[in-house]
This record gives sequence, C-alpha cells and structure tokens, in this order.
Amino acid sequence: MKTALVTGASSGLGKEIATILAMAGYRLVIVGRNADSLNDVKQLTDTYNQQSTEMIIADLSQKEDVMKLVEKIEQLEQLDVTVNCAGYGLFKPYDELDYDQTEQMFRVNVFQLMALSQASANKMLKQQSGHIINVASIAGKIATPKTAVYSATKSAVISYSNALRLELADSPVKVSVINPGPIQTNFFKVADNSGEYEKSVQMIMLDATKLAKESVRLLTHYKRELNRPYIMHAAHLIYTVFPTVSDFLTVKLFNKK
Repeated sequence: MKTALVTGASSGLGKEIATILAMAGYRLVIVGRNADSLNDVKQLTDTYNQQSTEMIIADLSQKEDVMKLVEKIEQLEQLDVTVNCAGYGLFKPYDELDYDQTEQMFRVNVFQLMALSQASANKMLKQQSGHIINVASIAGKIATPKTAVYSATKSAVISYSNALRLELADSPVKVSVINPGPIQTNFFKVADNSGEYEKSVQMIMLDATKLAKESVRLLTHYKRELNRPYIMHAAHLIYTVFPTVSDFLTVKLFNKK
C-alpha cells in the first residue's frame, strides 16, 4: 500500500486532497494544527481505507514541530507522496504588516515547506520513487495590491520547487507545483476579514473538490505545474509579455482587498 503525507489537511484543499487519496487506496499521514478538525478528517478518510489514517497535530510555524515531522518522514517505512498544502495569507497594505507577521507567514508558507520537501526528497531518493506536490498560488506569479508578503512567500515556493525539480531531474522523484487562484474555502476569513476581496473574485472562485481531483491526477498524469483557473493562467502569460499594461490593469481590478 502506498503512503501519502498531507500537510494542511484539517480543512480546505488539503482536506479534499487527503480524502481523494484515501479513496484511491493510499495510507495517509495527515498533518494539521486543529486537533478536532483533523480528527474529523481522520474519521472520514478511515471510511475509505482499511489502513487507519495517522494524524499528527503540529504548528508548522514552530521549528520544533517541523523537526519532529522531519524525523517522522525519516522513520516512515515508505513515502510515495508528499503534499505540502499548509499555508495562509494576510491581505494588508505593505505598511500594516509588522515584522512578526511577515516572519510568521514565511515560516508557515515557505520555511517548513522547504524542510519537509528536503526530507521527502531524501527519503524518496533512497527508495528510488516518489512525488512531491507543493501548493503555491497564482499570486506567486501575479502579485496584486495588499499581497506583498503573501505573494513573496508563494513566489519563493515556486522558485524552490522549480530548482528542486531540476536537481532531481536525473532521478525517479518528481516535483509538481499547484498554483491556484481563489478557492472556495475558509482561507479568506483569515486573509481578508472584510469580505470585500472574496466578493470581487466570486466569479472565478475554484471548487476545492474539483481542484483536489486535478491535483491528485498529477500522480498518474505528470505535469510540472497546475495553474487554475485558466483565465488567471492566461493573465499571467499576458502579464509576462505586457508587464506595464498589466500593472495598470491589476491595480484597477484587484485593489479591492
């Protein structure tokens, strides 16, 4: 039986990916900070799988918890898939985010992901198989007003994953990046509690279950990147070719957070 580790599994996209992996027969190790929510996911995934889901309560902003998870990866008999889905955002003007908030976002969105990707890659190289899927964001490609730090963290995830993919190119270990736009989850309750941004992007909101299915499909139909929705992927291509015009339009369209 194949084994998959999923962080950020207590809600949102992580929960949906964990559920679909369980339905596909994977033994799961799920990681989250909220014990009650994570236990609910365990109960759900256990109904699809004869092998009981293992849950690990961890605050991935804390180095100690990250290092314990690194040790767990090293101790696993086998690790076939790692999905780094844990992350969050705060949508505020650049001058309203203090140093601690900035550091915290980088700890959760970037530093722990790098540590777990490194540990997973080492494990997978030893067994000569495996797939790392890192969840970034289209914000890592198209920065918008009031996402200076969040976009920077996701750009870092994309760059790290791209470099890791190149370093593993001669091995059987694969690396994919998922770059979603806004997803219909609780993400915006933290990112923008005014609700204004969520209203402004309602028309392009992604369905978490559908995106999770596409994400898990990368395990059998490999792609280096999954960019959704298509309209924002197209916008990134236009942004690359016409950056000055795109800056103007981005300010007009997305300065609503």
